[in-house]
Amino acid sequence: MPTTSNKSLVVVGSDDSTNYFQTAEGKRYNLGTLSILELLRPQLNGRDLVQALQEIMQTGSCMVSLDLNRVWDMVSQQPQLRLGSVERVLQRYLQQNH
Repeated sequence: MPTTSNKSLVVVGSDDSTNYFQTAEGKRYNLGTLSILELLRPQLNGRDLVQALQEIMQTGSCMVSLDLNRVWDMVSQQPQLRLGSVERVLQRYLQQNH
């Protein structure tokens, strides 16, 4: 069953440590492990994609029209990094190297 399009203007950007998108209502969501390029590429044509990426590089963010249903699908499919798993990997590394 096809999903309906839910196009909306959103702000996509990066603040040095986090890639995010912000809805028209002002709610900001972390993209997690999803890159801005991975988010934008399926929804923007070549020229619009290049312009959006250039604006992000220059100003830190850009406003684009995206299908929010597709955005939520992409964000929800990303693996969630858990502090506990990072801690175990770090402890194992430290034990092996010291």
